[in-house]
Amino acid sequence: MNEIEEIKSKVNIVDFIGEYVRLVRSGSGYKGLCPFHNEKTPSFTVSEERQGFHCFGCQKGGDIFTFLMEMEGLDFRDALEMLAERTGTELRKKENSFVAISSERSVDPKRLFLLLDFATAFYEKQLYEGQGKFHARGYLSERGMSEEILKKFRIGFAPAGWNNIENFLVSRGFSLEEIEESGLLIKKEENVGRSSIRRYDRFRERIMFPIMDSLGRIIGYSGRVLPDSDDQGAKYINTPETLIYHKSKAVYGLFQSKEAIKQKKNVIVVEGNMDVLAMHKSGFENTIAVSGTALTNEHLNILKRYAREIYFFFDMDDAGQEASRKSVEMANQLDIPSCVIAISGGKDAADMAIEHTKELSQFIAGAVPSMEYFLNSWSLKENMNDAQGKRRFAEKALSMIFTMQNEIEISHWMSRLSDRLGVEINALYAMLKKRQKDERVYGKKEEKNFSDESRSFGSRSRTDILGEKIASFLFFHKKLWEKYAQEFEEKTNRMKNIAPGTFLFEVLFRARDSLYDFDSFRLIIPDTIRKMAEKAQHDMEVQIGQTGNISQTDAQKEIEYILEEIQKEYLKQQSKRVQERLSEAEKSGNFQEIAQLGKEMTNLMMQIHKK
Repeated sequence: MNEIEEIKSKVNIVDFIGEYVRLVRSGSGYKGLCPFHNEKTPSFTVSEERQGFHCFGCQKGGDIFTFLMEMEGLDFRDALEMLAERTGTELRKKENSFVAISSERSVDPKRLFLLLDFATAFYEKQLYEGQGKFHARGYLSERGMSEEILKKFRIGFAPAGWNNIENFLVSRGFSLEEIEESGLLIKKEENVGRSSIRRYDRFRERIMFPIMDSLGRIIGYSGRVLPDSDDQGAKYINTPETLIYHKSKAVYGLFQSKEAIKQKKNVIVVEGNMDVLAMHKSGFENTIAVSGTALTNEHLNILKRYAREIYFFFDMDDAGQEASRKSVEMANQLDIPSCVIAISGGKDAADMAIEHTKELSQFIAGAVPSMEYFLNSWSLKENMNDAQGKRRFAEKALSMIFTMQNEIEISHWMSRLSDRLGVEINALYAMLKKRQKDERVYGKKEEKNFSDESRSFGSRSRTDILGEKIASFLFFHKKLWEKYAQEFEEKTNRMKNIAPGTFLFEVLFRARDSLYDFDSFRLIIPDTIRKMAEKAQHDMEVQIGQTGNISQTDAQKEIEYILEEIQKEYLKQQSKRVQERLSEAEKSGNFQEIAQLGKEMTNLMMQIHKK
């Protein structure tokens, strides 16, 4: 029994989902209102027998892990660890498993979460009863921060002094190694006569903003210096990379915002921690900020779990506008719709939220699609009656359009750009195509900027769909999975045409490592592939529920037929390429090549019609 099976055996899915959704018995299962879309008539079902759920309205479905990931916006690793902790299941190290608990460092991550919770309590006490009672509290009060909002975000104060947090945590039983790994201590080697090591608190005389993960666990801090402090360091300093804190994934305010984001279906991204507090205080609770770094693909992928659309609300100065442009283009690459909130008068988000709440509500309601915002902004900076001004304007616009993924969206903005410039749309497409490298079909973007976790597997061709169907049968019949994976490893003729990067290729390539077991398979694959696998498996479960179980013999017949269809698709693609070469040979009058290609075409046609 692997970890996933063990967790499933310990958690009744009806009881677990019942903590989120009011379920009532209906026949052999349970029904309730779907938590993933608005509905008045229950279409959400939970099966205790299958330990799965399915909504006939929005078509979401899966097991306990899928449900938790959808509800809490977790990735598979977080969901697995959360349920393992809940059930007391030990996660064993597995070769090739991205959830393996392994580290060269001896510090236990669970101890770090506990340590940072103690540290946060210490900083909170210092804000209300210690050194921060007057000065820091006074500054926060001047900025409009109420005690309620400070406690909601667990704001604290790091007192002056070199060893306050070290002494406090050591007195609570934590080791120096653990405190160092948390990022709260700085260790330096000094040469005074002989080599010695000096440790001191990283955060001193600063307002402390705890950074939490999506489950509300403290993972790090952002420390802000007081306005008239003697500290000559940076305005903000942040926790360095640690075992549990990774700045490219840390989203400030996500834990406090996630429910509002899911309800509103959009998220407002601001620049700083104080902006987040002010926005929440004024009722804009779907607001977050990134922590100590520029926006990353990882941040956007996290936000995409909760929101359908992103509103960027950055400062109106040049730096803020440049950050907004870059963020919009990154969102475009991940096909996330976005808008820009633009305000006049140079006020930042915090000031607007506290001093002009009503006006800010109007600005948010009037936020325009990002592309429209930048078209308007760029047109004000260029002379649109001058050829060079139009060229510069077009280059900026096309640079942003180039990052878009949706063909309809691209076509819409190309048409809008043509109208605004008063030039033929073909001229704009010609400019756009100059930006494309090694791309034969317009609109298919290069994948070099995407990580393995977020990269696209390309558009779903008929071959892709057929491959997914085969995979759904393999997940339910272990012996068939083993049989066809063996053929794949031996590179039999009909397996040669399964292209790398496709879903079926991954299913067959990783089959042996997963021991031909679906739950083990989902442990060793990137998140993008896992989602496809879970959908294929769930779709087959739904089909079985409607038509009855599919025997191994029947499944093999279906797979054999689909493999023939995949081979036929491959031959069709080959014939298309030969036809293109034949056309070129006819244009150039190369009769020898025409004869050779004609024979190839005839052979391919015979194979296609034989299939």
